[in-house]
Amino acid sequence: MLNRFFENIWMNRVLRILLGAVFVYASLDKLFHPLDFARIVTGYRLLPEVLVPLVAVTLPFLEFISGVLLILGRWTLPALFWIGILLLVFMAGIAQAYFRGLSIDCGCFSSSGQEKDLGLRTLVRDGLLFLCWLQAFWFYWRRARTGERQTG
Repeated sequence: MLNRFFENIWMNRVLRILLGAVFVYASLDKLFHPLDFARIVTGYRLLPEVLVPLVAVTLPFLEFISGVLLILGRWTLPALFWIGILLLVFMAGIAQAYFRGLSIDCGCFSSSGQEKDLGLRTLVRDGLLFLCWLQAFWFYWRRARTGERQTG
């Protein structure tokens, strides 16, 4: 019974669209405020200063493009691949900042400096998103291996 639920195309479409919508939403403020986002990226203390502008400009575009592709159901596996990488990078960055005791803005959904909830709650939220990603990736990857049509 549970297996049929996880293999249900409609459930996986909902997961795919949900992930896409989350990443499109997360990218919007960062796309329009790259300098504020660069300040947030700097706060994580992970990158050399010279790379911060490049990351602050390209990361939101990658979030946006991958999210739109997921919503549209186009190039699903490549989009899911990038979303998975982004989720892992975000979780690693948040975890290291949390365990180092850095009091910084998450920058997850806004570059305004109002997201001071960096901590276990943020890690749990991203972990749940990762589980959704894992289910969607597994479903679409298996469909691609068996030669089923990729839309949907």
